[in-house]
Amino acid sequence: MLGEGRLDVAVTEVPLLEEVPAVHQLLAAGRGSGKYVVDCQRN
Repeated sequence: MLGEGRLDVAVTEVPLLEEVPAVHQLLAAGRGSGKYVVDCQRN
């Protein structure tokens, strides 16, 4: 499915590691969907 472009996954980008607990709580409480991606690189 992914190779055919038919897989649609909801993603929440978390720009700071410090925000992970808050985002996790939102998703755990059902107020979000999909997965979250954390940008661990600091510029």
